[in-house]
Amino acid sequence: MFRVLTSDTGLEPGLAFGRRMVLGFAEFVECHQKLVLSLYSILFVLVAEFRSASKLLWYDELATYLPAKLPLAGLWAFFREGLDVHPPLPTLLVKGTIAAVGDNLLTIRLPFILSYLVMCLCIYRFVTRRCPAVYGVAAMVFPTIAATYYYATEIRGYAILLGMTGLALLCWQSAADGRKRMLAIVGLFLGLSLSICSHYYAVLIWIPLGLAELTRIRDRRRVDWPVCLALILSTWPLLVLLPSILAARGAYAATLYNRPAITLSGVSTVYGDLLTLSSMPLVGAIALWLVLNKLGPLPADKPVDVPRAERVLIGSLALSPVFALPLSVLAGGFSSRYVLPSIIGVAIFFAFGLARALRGDRLAGSVLAVVFLGWFCLRGQGVVLGRIGTRRAAGASIEESYRQQAWMRELAGNTLPIAATNATFFLQFQFYAPPSIGSRIVYPVSRKYAMEFDGSDTGDVNLVLMSRRLSIPVVDYDAFVAENPHFMLCAYTGEAAWLTEKLLRDGASLRVRRHEGPVFVYEVDYQGIDATFGHDHK
Repeated sequence: MFRVLTSDTGLEPGLAFGRRMVLGFAEFVECHQKLVLSLYSILFVLVAEFRSASKLLWYDELATYLPAKLPLAGLWAFFREGLDVHPPLPTLLVKGTIAAVGDNLLTIRLPFILSYLVMCLCIYRFVTRRCPAVYGVAAMVFPTIAATYYYATEIRGYAILLGMTGLALLCWQSAADGRKRMLAIVGLFLGLSLSICSHYYAVLIWIPLGLAELTRIRDRRRVDWPVCLALILSTWPLLVLLPSILAARGAYAATLYNRPAITLSGVSTVYGDLLTLSSMPLVGAIALWLVLNKLGPLPADKPVDVPRAERVLIGSLALSPVFALPLSVLAGGFSSRYVLPSIIGVAIFFAFGLARALRGDRLAGSVLAVVFLGWFCLRGQGVVLGRIGTRRAAGASIEESYRQQAWMRELAGNTLPIAATNATFFLQFQFYAPPSIGSRIVYPVSRKYAMEFDGSDTGDVNLVLMSRRLSIPVVDYDAFVAENPHFMLCAYTGEAAWLTEKLLRDGASLRVRRHEGPVFVYEVDYQGIDATFGHDHK
């Protein structure tokens, strides 16, 4: 019936042409793999750099960037004292980048962009050793159309974690296949070591690798000692960084905002967070393949053979949120981004599973690759054109545009002290504000009131701890309002902010001076309870 319909409407020649083009793409990729990878790498870096130029450093990134401005001894002290819950490698990378090529949004994010690209290229190589090249392209591009792509331009440990995980998996596969074994084993050791130095939850990677290696031992009936030693010895950063881990846990664990919720809905939320944005191109690729396949199946290719150990590795990595969530109880905190390496498992598992089910059907693999690449290019075009248009319209850099907002100009019109809330907003505001405003900004802290109103004091604790080594103006709330009964309040209302609620409960007068999006500027006259004597100012 489909053939009659397409023939009568004249669609069949068009579909046949489209099918030839898609299959021609598969042949081109197979014959020019290095060229395809080079073009993809250039496109990836170009789009990522435009994305990087389009967004300011935010709280998490500033927690990595600001310690990088310290002398090396101060930087080590910062992490040794557990003032950040992350390892020092990302900050060291930022510090080295600033010294080597300069300090701006394009340069300091470059190591993280390249690390994410390394992950994508490792996925490609891992898949193409077992499947036609187009399946490798589809798997390689998948992490750039999923929500995880955000972390390609994030100055935190996540992109490094992904890049080093991809390297470790590829080197493990090479060692198992006997490809340049000595180099592969060294690469496995380095990849795993650096993954821990980028994020402590990297220890979860050892579970899939351990299961895969046990499967190899059972299949081979002997132990691959060099690989096993590489897996064991690569945990050395945990011993070196153990004092930092214990110090950070002691400071933050009691009142973390992101305590793990061990439920089925919690697991599904993790996958939703990681895989959102990729459903539309995936559905489009399946629909296109079904249409093009109606013209007749291709001759079967040779079966795709994936060793059992690799199936165990990729399957367990894809399922890492399932066991990571319960295990996170030991650490006391969990977020979807802590299991980002599962996107590698999902991408490879999908490519392997589809290629095995369809016996390496080049049409299906090519459709996936074309649609995924097209979707990435479409989104990338939007980023590039949007950045160019914004720059032309504003006639200024993104930092200058931030300073020219109406609420910022309102604050420049007086000399009163400025209290800012919440912690996430404050750190970015204080970092980018011009000196005439920045010198007046403070963050009032109170663990008691943060717990009472917000249910968590993580932001307050984080800023207090970082202020020990960084120039972050934090002040006690009660002392501040006692000394400054008349001040400006700049509040971000998109997230919980206990300060505004506390002022209102204390009877303070808050007069709106400017409102722009979620940012409110108030002029405050405090008439609350005296912090020193316990009497009402009224």
